[in-house]
Amino acid sequence: MRLGLTLFSIIIFLGLGIGSVMLQIFLSKMESRWPGLILPVITVLFSLIAVFNIGVSWEQRATIIIENGRAVSQAAENATDLPVQIAGATAAAIISTFLISNMPTAVYAAIYLSVREKRKREKLLEKMRAQDLG
Repeated sequence: MRLGLTLFSIIIFLGLGIGSVMLQIFLSKMESRWPGLILPVITVLFSLIAVFNIGVSWEQRATIIIENGRAVSQAAENATDLPVQIAGATAAAIISTFLISNMPTAVYAAIYLSVREKRKREKLLEKMRAQDLG
């Protein structure tokens, strides 16, 4: 039962991924350039939401230190370098989250740029043919 559910989830996930790529290709082929930018903008906004959530989460963790199962203030004597450690961990978490969550943006942008470049080349070729005939 569990294997069937996992397989079903994988098929659904792959279907959504392939469907979103096909949608991006369709939107990028439209005459106007703006529809092709919809999915990249949406994914950038989602990645920013993820980054802001991490920043808030790490900021809340910075205010409380747990030692031996007891909550202690951040101003504890043995925690003088803790703010620096938390700042470094926060920066690493923010950067990695931003990069990982923008992978779909990079895919959508690559599709958009390649489709628009192909469209530009076809228009130029059509223009050259019209000049040759005329």
